[in-house]
Amino acid sequence: MAPGIRQESSFFILSSFDLSSPDGKIDIISIADESIFLIELKVKENKETMLRCVLEIATYYQVLSKSKFLDSYSNEFGTNTCIKKAILISVDSLQHKEMKELYNGERIYLKRLIDALEVQVYCIDPESLDVQKL
Repeated sequence: MAPGIRQESSFFILSSFDLSSPDGKIDIISIADESIFLIELKVKENKETMLRCVLEIATYYQVLSKSKFLDSYSNEFGTNTCIKKAILISVDSLQHKEMKELYNGERIYLKRLIDALEVQVYCIDPESLDVQKL
């Protein structure tokens, strides 16, 4: 396993995976359904809007040298070459409230952006650790 990676189930957790870029860091890398997910984690106390969260993970994805990334972690990823973007938010957070509004017909432009950028959103209950795709 590469330095800085620990495996928990199908999640590879990289604390502060540096993109060698001033743009930021990827919080979690997960392998599921023959895909690699770059995940932006937002804790309950985080006050960033969903718009910012979506743009943040989309930016990380854009600046990532995908071929170099896949080559560097080929032992961990195996033959998985499909890289996807995701956000993991907490139940009852500001982001969770915004996602509820989105699914109630509000925030139509945010929904269009999430769809256009192909960002998946998941919500975790920090107490039970249940994760749901939104």
